[in-house]
Amino acid sequence: ELKRVAPLFKPDLNDGVIINSAPLWRMIPLPKWQKDCKGCWDKLVKGEYDWAHLALHLWPERVVPKCRKDRSLAIAHDLEEVFWAEIPETGKHRHRGDVELEEAELRKGLQRKEAVALVPILKAFWDSLPTDDPNRDGDWLISLRDGNYSQTILGLILWSDLLKALKENPDQAKPHIETLARFIQGGDQADYNKLLAHGPVGATATVQEQVFQMIAQGVSSDRLDIMTEPFEKLTANLRKTVPIIEAFAQSRPADRSWSDHWSTLLDEHRPESELALLLYPDECIEAAREDVEAATHMNIIHSFWVQDPTGNWHTRLTPEEEIQRHTSWRHSPAVKAALEDLLSAPAPTGAKKKRKRAR
Repeated sequence: ELKRVAPLFKPDLNDGVIINSAPLWRMIPLPKWQKDCKGCWDKLVKGEYDWAHLALHLWPERVVPKCRKDRSLAIAHDLEEVFWAEIPETGKHRHRGDVELEEAELRKGLQRKEAVALVPILKAFWDSLPTDDPNRDGDWLISLRDGNYSQTILGLILWSDLLKALKENPDQAKPHIETLARFIQGGDQADYNKLLAHGPVGATATVQEQVFQMIAQGVSSDRLDIMTEPFEKLTANLRKTVPIIEAFAQSRPADRSWSDHWSTLLDEHRPESELALLLYPDECIEAAREDVEAATHMNIIHSFWVQDPTGNWHTRLTPEEEIQRHTSWRHSPAVKAALEDLLSAPAPTGAKKKRKRAR
């Protein structure tokens, strides 16, 4: 009996005790526990527990195609990225297709215009920092987020939390509000106007009115509260790009200066960040289709590559071919032979009752 079930026994903690014990039901001496395990085994055979890792181990030809239709099963078996993809605009999920379809979907979801408008302004801000600024070749973006540069409205535009934080300290908020007022009053603000053009129509006038009230009457927490909501609406689209900007900053190696880091992005168009993908989609997508490492850096690896159970990466195929491939990767002739043997084995004979001792 042990030899019969040995190839089938592949316990997984996530399956639970009874499913892990189910293939052993013939050898369990306790009648109640044997009955429970036999009932569980019968349901496994019928396909009622196809979420279990044991089901994928024994019947990949049945379970893998179900993962294409049922996302919950795909998640359970680590096949979600093979067969499913999230739609960024809605948060819902769609079936994945071949490489060409995935490229088309990827291009459709790129928030390019915000990045194209924002990156030159961030670069110009960095260029304007004094050479003796300790953050210039360090955490200047974090310092900008923390409100340490009141001479620019970039911090207010990109991090709505900064405006909320400033309401705790009106004195600290005042220079930021004055900068915002100067921006609204006009001047050479063509680049910033391009940024704010991504906000909803009418929001600029609301923000302008609130800013001028705060300048005239003094900065206070309640007025900052009033202004926060329309300003957030005005800059909402731009803030979608902020995590990608922050990831670009964090990806800078310790031995690379910020000057070189900017150069890898703006001059070399190196495909090593999501920000590069937004700025130069044609070059970066071509690189991602050819190089797993480049696709990984840009966080689009699952659009063009799939991983086998041993951890190796392969070019994505059509959904039907992926079903065949992931089934074949998990198919084992030894397991199939042992499974057939177990299913055709005669019912086990009951254990002999012990004789009572003579008194």
